[in-house]
Amino acid sequence: MEIFQKLVSTYNLAPIVAENGEELLLRVEVWKSLATPVRFSARVWRIDSYRIRPTFPQREGIPSHRCSDELLAVEDAIFGSNPALMDVSSEEELINVVLNIVKCQMLPKTKDCQ
Repeated sequence: MEIFQKLVSTYNLAPIVAENGEELLLRVEVWKSLATPVRFSARVWRIDSYRIRPTFPQREGIPSHRCSDELLAVEDAIFGSNPALMDVSSEEELINVVLNIVKCQMLPKTKDCQ
């Protein structure tokens, strides 16, 4: 088995308030290829709060455990298929691309979106 990428950095962005007032928490992973030439790619995760409850064990068809509020990281679909995040020559350039996508897709009324 051959390793082809290495996780080199993880960034937690400051909370972003979207147009609808929802607060967004994002985590960006920066991956470095181990091939030549070295290239960088990103995975962007959205941190959301979920109320979850185990379905088992149950008593008389009702789950026995209470609900709990948990923070879960889910890969954000807005970024998952974006080719701009797949093949960049430096970590700094990659972070700038991610921040521009955040600004223009999650805060679309922002000026100077590219």
